[in-house]
Amino acid sequence: MAIAATLFLCLTGCMTAREKMQEAEGRKDAVVDLPAILPRVSLAEGEGSWLLELERSDTQSVSVLMLEEGSVLESRYHETHDLTIICVLGNAIVEVEGERHLARPPAFVFLPRLHAYKILPHENEGDFVALLVFSPPFDGKDCHSPKE
Repeated sequence: MAIAATLFLCLTGCMTAREKMQEAEGRKDAVVDLPAILPRVSLAEGEGSWLLELERSDTQSVSVLMLEEGSVLESRYHETHDLTIICVLGNAIVEVEGERHLARPPAFVFLPRLHAYKILPHENEGDFVALLVFSPPFDGKDCHSPKE
């Protein structure tokens, strides 16, 4: 009897999580043409840095970060967000917990929550551009200085 009831429910509308996602309105899957976006979002002289969210889902967000040569993204950490920095253009020094690494395309830096990092564009290499993938989606509030 239980098998018949389960079979009846499955045949009359019981959907898997994947099937529900495929039928959901506002589904969030995308292909972003980054080379087409970058020329439209260049830094103004002396602006230093720029961050633009490109996509967001319930579990992650993707933003593009641009750092002007000579500027610094000061040391910070995220208490509730994991972060992956994917190098797209230019070279930078990414300092993780005091240890410096040269990051250049196609490198990525994986930062579990609570790990402090700092980004400095590499000298004489021009602006640095990276994709930042936050999980869960970044809300702009979870950014702490290690000196706090």
